[in-house]
Amino acid sequence: MKTKYVLAGAILLALIGVSSCDWLFPPEVVVPTVGFAPLAGAVHTTVTVVGQGFGTTPAGTTVTFDGADATIVTWTDTNIVVRIPVVATPAGERTVTVEVTRGGELLGTGSFTVLRGVLFETNRDGDDEIYV
Repeated sequence: MKTKYVLAGAILLALIGVSSCDWLFPPEVVVPTVGFAPLAGAVHTTVTVVGQGFGTTPAGTTVTFDGADATIVTWTDTNIVVRIPVVATPAGERTVTVEVTRGGELLGTGSFTVLRGVLFETNRDGDDEIYV
């Protein structure tokens, strides 16, 4: 009698479109890891986030460094160039979590090192600019 009950349960699950394996052991969600070029950088400099499946447009997409929004400079399906946002670096450097999201969906995550830098303004090339 017990064998018939287990079999009936498996058939019922198959009929509603859920396999018994999916029901007992739901699939693990794997978030892709992204890379960076360069591997470390100072606030207000640019870094390329390297991955895949970012889409053809940045519409609705955010890149954050420990929750601080980064300004998107350029965008392709595999590379996002962003300006590193202001994050505290009390010890001279700090490893932060970078997340790429679109519409609440996490497209990729990785660890990036933000370095302390000194900002200064100069017109050494003919116009005023800020450098690190």
